Amino acid sequence: MKARKGLPFALALAWTFTAVACQRAERIETGGLAPVTDLEIEDPGVGNSLKLSWTNSASGSVTAVHIVRFVGVCISDPASQEGVHFETGTTGAGQYQEWVDEPDPERPEIPAISDGDEICYAVYAKHKDEYSSPETVTGSSTDRTSPGPIGDFLATPSDLPGDAAIDLTWTNPSDPDLDPLVILRRTDQYPEDLDDASAVVVPVQAKTSTSARDDQVEDGQVYYYRAWARDEVPNHSEPVDAVPVQRMVDDDEDGQDESEGDCNDADDLFWSGAPSSDCSATDWNCNGTGWEDDFCTDNIPAGLQIQCLEEPLTCDEGLGCRWVELENGTACDDGDPDTDAEICIAGVCLDNSLIEIPAGTFWMGCNEEVELCVGGWKEFELPYHEVFLDTYGIDRTEVTQVEYNACVLEGPCPVLMDLCFDPAVDPKLPVTCLNWSEAYLYCMWAGKRLCTEAEWEKAARGADGRIYPWGNDSPTCDLAVFNEPNGGEEDWGCGLGGEWEVGSKPLGASPYGALDMAGNVWEWVADWHDGNYYEYSPDSNPPGPEEGTDKVGRGGGIIDPAQYIRSPLRGLLEPEARGLDVGVRCCKTLPN
Repeated sequence: MKARKGLPFALALAWTFTAVACQRAERIETGGLAPVTDLEIEDPGVGNSLKLSWTNSASGSVTAVHIVRFVGVCISDPASQEGVHFETGTTGAGQYQEWVDEPDPERPEIPAISDGDEICYAVYAKHKDEYSSPETVTGSSTDRTSPGPIGDFLATPSDLPGDAAIDLTWTNPSDPDLDPLVILRRTDQYPEDLDDASAVVVPVQAKTSTSARDDQVEDGQVYYYRAWARDEVPNHSEPVDAVPVQRMVDDDEDGQDESEGDCNDADDLFWSGAPSSDCSATDWNCNGTGWEDDFCTDNIPAGLQIQCLEEPLTCDEGLGCRWVELENGTACDDGDPDTDAEICIAGVCLDNSLIEIPAGTFWMGCNEEVELCVGGWKEFELPYHEVFLDTYGIDRTEVTQVEYNACVLEGPCPVLMDLCFDPAVDPKLPVTCLNWSEAYLYCMWAGKRLCTEAEWEKAARGADGRIYPWGNDSPTCDLAVFNEPNGGEEDWGCGLGGEWEVGSKPLGASPYGALDMAGNVWEWVADWHDGNYYEYSPDSNPPGPEEGTDKVGRGGGIIDPAQYIRSPLRGLLEPEARGLDVGVRCCKTLPN
């Protein structure tokens, strides 16, 4: 047993009497020493451990405290062969003292306490071979500590035809009383907690299991798995998530899986493009009959628009409808007379052309001539200072769901949570719930980069130091998507309760024509956040601080009031943060 640190002349000894019986054959009689007082026992809750405390004998002749541990009832004999013996020095006559009975890895021969056993301690004051009468105390140890989280949690879809299952693997934490892992899954988001009534439980067979199989899955469906380690108390660890998975396997081996249009992957007589049951045409919707001439036009998949598809839309017998997307960047017309320079992105007509911001100076920070520069993070916006920037380009709008999905389909960008990412529902909504690294990755994939703080602010407010993109007038819902003055949750996003399609507020455009620079979603920029950066930043093309803890977000979002959608406002976000109102727009270096 380890000696307690800080006890002068402390001596920690322990033995079982079977090992030293030959040295103590006679019974040791207790003498006239005053015993310890105020003896108490405490369970620290860490397992296999109990703590004793007492007040030492007032006798100055006492040189040690002798402790005998018994399982069950104490025996009032300091030489009892039934117990485990310990001896420690004293902190002084009449002084308070503590001692912990815990496993000692350096003394493995000393038996440790077993959780749940009733343990009795007899405690004696000692001077040479003289012992006081004993004081006794009884207690039990428990383990109330939570296990650590599991490691290497992976979900892997089976790629064998007919084997509709997802295999889960992990490593268990080190915990002596570990119970079987708890794994929950959902199809719309990660399970919220252990009591999530919308989640399905994945069976785990044994305490030591490091794998499980979920064989109640469907092809084409995305699954979100979350797991907790538990012990017998029970306590549970922090949750660990597996990367969302989707199984796509040609189970009936007819040449197509669900992603390729197989409407019934359990029957090899049905697939997208199979001959109809009357052999007269091609059966596209697996209903056993043929198709009309306008079938392909009437059944354009969600998330595609006809103006961004090759024409004519024809149905090739045995092959299927040819919904071929036009190349990204192809000019198109979305039918809205208020927009121009539309281009096709992943089969959708969008107006997100790059706006050129000419080289020159602008005023950056809080302008004390037009507003009070205190409160609401305004201290980060000082001093008001002039900055020169080279020529660059910036996206006209925030990056949309369909633009980000094009990066997903090509491979570099990860799929985001279903809760905020469904490009087929409304492709022109801004993409949200991406962290800083994912925003950076998207912009690089698109041949651009994240904007610096200075680039973003100049594009938002121009060169004249205005508060908002449109000027100094207070925001309204004709100008920006935000939380209206005095609005509650029902007024988020100007009453919509969520983000609007990008470019929905053209009256709020910046002097250069950039849209949604105030409100709708916060936008990641490249810079680390430093509240004092303006005091030492260069006056030409400031790159931002070299390091930091938080990244900068700009522009404000749907839940923010007017003061948080100001152009100079510098928000701060942890780089791994994901928010329903956090998105991105990109910049690009252009020749001067």
